[in-house]
Amino acid sequence: MPREWKTPIALIALALAINLGLLALYYWPETRALSGDENYYLGAARGLLSGEGVRENPFWPPLYGRMLAGSFQVFGPQLLAFQGLQIAMWLGTALFLTGITRALLPSRAAAGTVLVFSLFSLDAMAYTHLLWPEIPHLFFFVGALYFAVVHGAHLTGAVASGVWLGFALLTKLVALPFSPAVVLALFFC
Repeated sequence: MPREWKTPIALIALALAINLGLLALYYWPETRALSGDENYYLGAARGLLSGEGVRENPFWPPLYGRMLAGSFQVFGPQLLAFQGLQIAMWLGTALFLTGITRALLPSRAAAGTVLVFSLFSLDAMAYTHLLWPEIPHLFFFVGALYFAVVHGAHLTGAVASGVWLGFALLTKLVALPFSPAVVLALFFC
């Protein structure tokens, strides 16, 4: 293993251990009850699986409920596998942010700092355990930025950026006002 990989891998392992410890608290001493929008997304997933469909709401874009339904279809109606997927997306987001930093700044220290702050954000860790679309949305939006900044000079990077931005908007509309910034990044980075 290259020497420069040891510290990032150790940081990822430590952050993952903390995240899994917080996940254990989700289930122990008793499983946390769902609240607010979580009930909508669970109902949407169950409706899709039962064939009843879901009454779409423009404030809740459709992808998240479908992702949850897909997880239930593959792994059964339990949350742990979907929480694992969201944990992987949280890690992916940290790596995308680090990659963007490395592409924009020549400093390895800057990239390391971004990695630390993105990995050890306890609120982001907590969202990986909840049925809210924040983590998949962040993953897709930061992924769109990554492809725009790091690979945007090539057509495949520009197309990938657009696709990932589409996924981000299909999970949560909060990025809609910022989506022109991704397009501009394709032209200026």
